[in-house]
Amino acid sequence: MKLLNFSSFWDKVSGLGITIHQVWSAKAEILDYSYNKCTKMWNGKLKYTFYDHFGLDWDDIVKHGGDRIPQYHTGDFFKAWYILQHYRSARPFITEMERNVTLSGNSDRD
Repeated sequence: MKLLNFSSFWDKVSGLGITIHQVWSAKAEILDYSYNKCTKMWNGKLKYTFYDHFGLDWDDIVKHGGDRIPQYHTGDFFKAWYILQHYRSARPFITEMERNVTLSGNSDRD
């Protein structure tokens, strides 16, 4: 599964680019699955969980260390963020998003 990435111009303008930016990991679970042999009907729920974290690694510094967002220089902020996380024991927080999808159908198999 290709992970979601919110880095388009509109994602940056709307704030989605900074609040989520890129999904770090995803999990899919099947919940409440049932199958009726007589009617051959099935139903269940898929639960998707997406995770993002606000941590930085060296690749982030290399890629964004010199960025300019309209007027503000972000390079020093990224470097300070990196130092806090890697040398001052600051821990990045994790954002968790869930989505439940109900599915049903008919099976011709026995």
